[in-house]
Amino acid sequence: MLGDESNGVSSVLLYGPRGCGKTLLVHQLIEMWLDVKSDGTHRAVESFRRGANPDFHHIRPSGPSNIITVGQISPGGPKKPDDPLSLIEYIRVSPLYSRNKSIWIEDVHRLNQHASNSLLKTLEEPPSYVKLVLTSNQISQVPATILSRCLVINCELPTNEEMSRQFEGTPNDLHFLAEGSPGVLTKVSENIDLYRDIVSFSDRLVGGSPHHAIVLSEEFKKLSDRLDDAEKHGVRLSNARTLELVGIALSKRHSNRVDAIHQITKAHRRVISNASANLTLDAMIGKIVLENKAGTKS
Repeated sequence: MLGDESNGVSSVLLYGPRGCGKTLLVHQLIEMWLDVKSDGTHRAVESFRRGANPDFHHIRPSGPSNIITVGQISPGGPKKPDDPLSLIEYIRVSPLYSRNKSIWIEDVHRLNQHASNSLLKTLEEPPSYVKLVLTSNQISQVPATILSRCLVINCELPTNEEMSRQFEGTPNDLHFLAEGSPGVLTKVSENIDLYRDIVSFSDRLVGGSPHHAIVLSEEFKKLSDRLDDAEKHGVRLSNARTLELVGIALSKRHSNRVDAIHQITKAHRRVISNASANLTLDAMIGKIVLENKAGTKS
């Protein structure tokens, strides 16, 4: 069992597609690592659940480029006065009242190269009171030097039958957007109108004329804003996530429109790479509706 101190495991990497349950597993694992077994009050776990345990440290991508920087891992880089301690600074002292100091590095594939190199020694030889859990939905982008220093666990998706039983109240015609992910389908079930509008947009995108390009661009931006309001991704990631969902809808409902799917894939890559979202999205929609006029619409 991963929460057992006797197993000698100090660094775990959980990987799997978005919404497969990694975050739930992280929270369960962190609670086991923090909990003081002889403490009948379970103070460490209760404070963690309130978001107030000083022995838990969460590192995640940030900034316009959505990366984990070397300053989040190692001291000495440029920092603002209110920036949290780096990982290496944080683990220099023992836990305040928990069994271990526990660190979650979310989306570890977003480490830049300097940050990745700075993390290696800590993964290989952490202090005895330190436990680390790393998560990723893009395991192919995690450096082998990190993988080799962790216990790597694949978080698999449930079967279609299990999904159907769990989400009986979610319209069947929207299940495909989740691509088998219960976490994503939970979000769909909480915002059915939004996700249905995204599917409807994908239909109009490959059926619209060049005269509709401006209207479609504005509609896409409104959908992205609604997604951000609902799920709090931030503007750039909401644009990228909306592109993903439109691409999924096209691949399922208009699979002959390879040109449109290709344009969406290119736009997604550019948005994630910090290109101007407005210019990228306007250009993408313009190219797709021009192809509609050329007679490739479904």
